[in-house]
Amino acid sequence: MEKKALALAVLLMVGLQAYVRAHDVPEEILFQSYLKPAGTQLQVLLRIPLLAVTDTNLPKNGTGYLAMEYLDPALRDAANQIAAGIVFLENDDRLSQFDMASARISLPSDKSFDSYDAALAHVRGPKLPDSTQLYYNQGYLDLELHYPIQSPGSNFGIQVLFGKGLANRTHTFVTFIRPDGATRAFQLVDQTGVVRLDPSRLQASWVFLTAGLFRFLDGIDHLLFIVVLALPYRRVRDLVGAVAAFALAHTLTLILASIGFMPSGAFFATAIGALIALSIVYVAVEDAIDVNLKRRWMVAFGFGLVHGFGFAFALRDALQYAGGHSVAALLSFNLGLELGQIIILAIVVPMSALLFTHVVSERAGIVVISVLAAHTAWHWMTERAAVLQLMAWPALDLALAATVVRWLLILTIGAGALWFLMGLIRKKPSPSEFAEEKSIVDSQ
Repeated sequence: MEKKALALAVLLMVGLQAYVRAHDVPEEILFQSYLKPAGTQLQVLLRIPLLAVTDTNLPKNGTGYLAMEYLDPALRDAANQIAAGIVFLENDDRLSQFDMASARISLPSDKSFDSYDAALAHVRGPKLPDSTQLYYNQGYLDLELHYPIQSPGSNFGIQVLFGKGLANRTHTFVTFIRPDGATRAFQLVDQTGVVRLDPSRLQASWVFLTAGLFRFLDGIDHLLFIVVLALPYRRVRDLVGAVAAFALAHTLTLILASIGFMPSGAFFATAIGALIALSIVYVAVEDAIDVNLKRRWMVAFGFGLVHGFGFAFALRDALQYAGGHSVAALLSFNLGLELGQIIILAIVVPMSALLFTHVVSERAGIVVISVLAAHTAWHWMTERAAVLQLMAWPALDLALAATVVRWLLILTIGAGALWFLMGLIRKKPSPSEFAEEKSIVDSQ
């Protein structure tokens, strides 16, 4: 009996230690910073969780609490460690030298970094008493650093790098205060490339052009939809109507979503993901059963509206990098999407022609590829639908009804405009018909 009790006690102790260790390491580590260029220096206020600077070996007493009276000499080493992980740039040149204007340890309950003025007053204020008991991996290290710069109007950037144990768990909140007082806010996740804090219009346009291009090329669901959409066509001019309808539709919803016409809530993103998968299934089935393609543009337009929301999610997360050029960023992002679409079509159309000419018959090839695409998308759709069933849906109130009516009105206008445009294209006489009519008129 005593042995069983001893074994149970050991198990409880091991379990408790594992529980404590698991809660010593949070899933996310949050960094906060304010950057303000003024005169010949860049002022940087940093709040770093002590959990991120444990390698600095801050002095501790025998119980693991920080030895407050001996901290000051070690804070310089901690500042050097942080400066190696968060890099600041001026006109693409790294700012490597800094002066540590002030440094202090703060309690976990301190909220002074909610604003720049409060953070500055706190960092320059009185330090914690030597009698404060604070465990070595709790609380914050707050720093005020000054980097020499050439001009406050320079192009500043930041790059976040992390050492062992911190990658994939960090969020860095950056507030850049321009010389004119305007602010730019950023939320950087894990390690990053160079982020320009106040980009020019040209720089923002280039960033979002490439972001849109790679968003399309990396988005396997959007890419697969374009493949099955283009699969039955052998001539580019026959494909133009469907592709143009898809491009117009996703541009419409992308623009509307970017100005706030998009439902909020996690359920909506999951629902859009399921509908995107459904679009692939539907078009692939049409290809497999050899449906009439004369009205394919209508299908492309309808599903293009859905894909536009998918693109809008990516744009929404990236707009923080646009600075004051959100319109240029939106247009450039959409242009990048169209370039990605053109690149895919430039590959798919000739490759499918070669495949159906030299490898397999056209009908058999279309059926095989369509079935594979539909099978893949069906799994995506069912998985996302299963997740959607577990989510909380919005309340059926007047606000939701107004949103639905607003979108129905927008979609009706957009579909009507496209219908009218396609009607004009269909009614336009071909060159041979025009020549025949002209000869009849001349003969009369």
